[in-house]
Amino acid sequence: MRISLSSEVLASRNREHGFFGTARHYHSVAETTALWKQAFHKVKDHFKADDVDVRNFLDSQFGRYIADVVHNHDEDLQSAWTEIKADPDLSSHFKEVVKNRKLFD
Repeated sequence: MRISLSSEVLASRNREHGFFGTARHYHSVAETTALWKQAFHKVKDHFKADDVDVRNFLDSQFGRYIADVVHNHDEDLQSAWTEIKADPDLSSHFKEVVKNRKLFD
């Protein structure tokens, strides 16, 4: 896995589904973009991951789950992250997204 040292936040490529599309059901585009950036940094820091893999993960079905958990925690990503990290499928799903990177490109 390539790790980017940049602080760039890649835009969603799945604005209808995944994290962005799900969060968009609850918020304006500006609010959703702000939440996307926060989630992007949380996932990147947690997995020490490449920007593209982080974007693909948030654009995936698990990104939808993350957006729902954040919403259930009143948009408090810090509080939601405790629940998200405890999910036994988090790491395996991230690894699956990384493994299938070519499907997202």
